[in-house]
Amino acid sequence: MHKGNGGGKYRGGAHGETKEPKGDGLDSHHMPAAQANEAGGGPARDDGPAIQMEPEDHKDTMSNGSGEDAKLYSSLLKNPETWFYFF
Repeated sequence: MHKGNGGGKYRGGAHGETKEPKGDGLDSHHMPAAQANEAGGGPARDDGPAIQMEPEDHKDTMSNGSGEDAKLYSSLLKNPETWFYFF
């Protein structure tokens, strides 16, 4: 997957591309969550699909951070039998 060629503020593409450049004020958010890619035999973390987004919005996603919600989300995604909760 390659980064987009559009002229907008945000890009989509492989996480390894959307997390750069450092210090741009944007976060790279895996879509689907990196745990789903790993559990389902998908691409490596940096090769998985992602979008750029504002850090404030990224904090509001279920999979971001290390809080209790993120831990629960991560544990459910690691077990494909629970994916029906999300998809």
